[in-house]
Amino acid sequence: MVARNAFEKPLLSIGAFAIAVALLGCPGYQDASQLLEDYADGERDFAGVELPDADLQAANLIEADLQGANLTDANLREADLLDADLQDANLEDAWLWGANLSGAYLMNAGLSAAYLGDADLSGAYLMNADLSAAYLGDADLVGAYFQEADLHGANLVNADLEGAHLREADLHGANLVNANLYEADLQDANLLDANLRRADVEVENLEEALNVPPEFLE
Repeated sequence: MVARNAFEKPLLSIGAFAIAVALLGCPGYQDASQLLEDYADGERDFAGVELPDADLQAANLIEADLQGANLTDANLREADLLDADLQDANLEDAWLWGANLSGAYLMNAGLSAAYLGDADLSGAYLMNADLSAAYLGDADLVGAYFQEADLHGANLVNADLEGAHLREADLHGANLVNANLYEADLQDANLLDANLRRADVEVENLEEALNVPPEFLE
């Protein structure tokens, strides 16, 4: 019995360690500074990282793999996330003012109530992303992919959506005042109660959308 118990202790310790690692998340960073140090050393794989409320202001995270990351309420103001992979990431309530997300992969990402004012999302991939109640005023969304994205209640005042792909996107109640929608694909997009005052959009494109307020079809 003595020999058996001697072997049981390390096995239990290993099991407890595994549970602790799982609870901490992968890769288990305790703060943003540690992640940034690893990035500077050449690491790019931060998939699944748990860093809610992180301070990543003006951080350089070009081409970083942040798939499934938890960055809720994070400060990413003016961060450079060019071509970064943020698929399935949670960025709810995150502060992304002036951030560079050009060409970033944000499919299925959670960006509800995120602040993206003056951000560059040109050519970004946001298919099926949740941008409900997000602020995108003055954002560069040229050529961005929003197919089936949830933009209901989003604020897109003065946003540049030229050539954006909004097919089947939900823009219910969105604020598109002064937005540039020239040559945007609006086929089957839901524009119920959307505000399109002074928006630059061709009537023929609006006719392909759903629930367009009649005053904007005149």
